[in-house]
Amino acid sequence: MRVGFSVSRSVENAVERNRARRWMKEAYRKNKHLLANPFEPTPRSAEVVFMLRVRGRLPHTPGSRAAVDQALVALLMELHHHLSGKP
Repeated sequence: MRVGFSVSRSVENAVERNRARRWMKEAYRKNKHLLANPFEPTPRSAEVVFMLRVRGRLPHTPGSRAAVDQALVALLMELHHHLSGKP
């Protein structure tokens, strides 16, 4: 599985886009165990790009970082179910 991270240009400046990208990468690093084995070839494999879309400024609060973590965990769980072939 190949994974990419992107932040929309609607986030006002490059510093904030890079911060958001780092948050997503860290959330993925901490939670990639939710996938069975992301590096083991399976009949159902994928290339995934996680994209964060925010209007204006990205808040610098612990709550906003936690929201990114929660959203990524939910996506990883959904991806696991999809790739494992479970209904």
